[in-house]
Amino acid sequence: MFSKCFWVFIISITLILFNCQFENQPTQLPSDEEVQNLDKKIIKGEWITFTGDLSGSQQVLGCCPNAGPFPAYTMTLSGEELPNGTYDGEIFMNILMTGKGKNKVKSYIVQFWTNALYLEVRGGVIQEDKINKITTVTFTDETCEIDVSGEVNIVTVSFTLIREQL
Repeated sequence: MFSKCFWVFIISITLILFNCQFENQPTQLPSDEEVQNLDKKIIKGEWITFTGDLSGSQQVLGCCPNAGPFPAYTMTLSGEELPNGTYDGEIFMNILMTGKGKNKVKSYIVQFWTNALYLEVRGGVIQEDKINKITTVTFTDETCEIDVSGEVNIVTVSFTLIREQL
């Protein structure tokens, strides 16, 4: 009797340990469709349009979490105080929160850079259409810091930014 109980105990412990070893192992591989859906969730496409002193309109992928990526963008500068021309560079934009507690102010930041040019604008009036996933930011006579080949200038710009999620 003792030997039967002993062997049942040993076999039970062995099976428990064996099952614990494979507990965290995946039992199924994801299908191709599930992988594609994961890819769509990670990389979001947007149509980004600038009109005014800064202008441009194109689709970008993966814009613009705080740590990047910083997608390629072609922008035309046409303000009186700006270095007029069309530039191929990278872009970043996001909501900017300043202040603490009840005094928090919500504004926007736009950064654009190439090898020889860096541009940054903060401010704007934000309008969000959450149903259609469209954000419109209107910058009127906002301060713009622009660095062209090491020479920094502070200028005033006016433009409208429209971000439409695809």
